[in-house]
Amino acid sequence: MALDQASDVDPGLRIEVRHDDTTSITRIIIQGDVDAVTSDRVFEVFLQALREHRPTCVDMDVSGVTFLDSSGIRTLAQCQAEARRAGSHIVLLNLPPMVRRVLEITGLLHHFGVAHVWDDVATGQ
Repeated sequence: MALDQASDVDPGLRIEVRHDDTTSITRIIIQGDVDAVTSDRVFEVFLQALREHRPTCVDMDVSGVTFLDSSGIRTLAQCQAEARRAGSHIVLLNLPPMVRRVLEITGLLHHFGVAHVWDDVATGQ
């Protein structure tokens, strides 16, 4: 599923979903602010991808995240909880220093797998 969406509420938020059937990995690429205005949309797209593809792993590429507030942090935690309930897990890819620092300060970084993959090898794109 290639989904490139601009939020009606915040046109600066872009979310793209890619799924690779051969690896059963779904990649969600998020660009823009993840905050009180946009975090519900991020969660909706995540749940849709989880239900539609039933991936073994969700790679969440956050290299384009420009801002992350407490609502965004809560959303990431909710996504991880939903993934675990579905027998999956999340790996955060390409964390900008700001996102990494926020997750370290809140003690949540260790709840996610973290990787640096600057190409699209994992999804064959």
